[in-house]
Order: sequence, then C-alpha cells, then structure tokens
Amino acid sequence: MTSNLHADLTPYIKSYAYAASITGIPIIRALFLETPADAKTWEVPDSYFFGAELLVAPVVA
Repeated sequence: MTSNLHADLTPYIKSYAYAASITGIPIIRALFLETPADAKTWEVPDSYFFGAELLVAPVVA
C-alpha cells in the first residue's frame, strides 16, 4: 500500500495544489482551518489535514 501511496495521491495533490494557487489556502492545514467552530482543534499540535479529506495524526501505542 505505502509503496504506491504517492502515485495514488497524485491527482489529489495536484487538485489541492491548483486550489492552493488560486485561494491561498495551503495543502497542509492546521485542524482549526478545517473545523474553526470546534475550539478543541486549536489545542492539537501534532495532527493536521492534508487537503480537506485526509487527517494525518500520530499513532501511539
């Protein structure tokens, strides 16, 4: 899965790169940019959105 992840995400990345060039909203976004009404998102330092659909967060055992 991870070996093709970048290739699989290429259309997604390109679409958000284009949108970022038009709107100025970055591809990598703090949680509060996507969910500004949720005050708890301002307190999360180690997670982010990659575009609007992919949440990136550490996995801790």
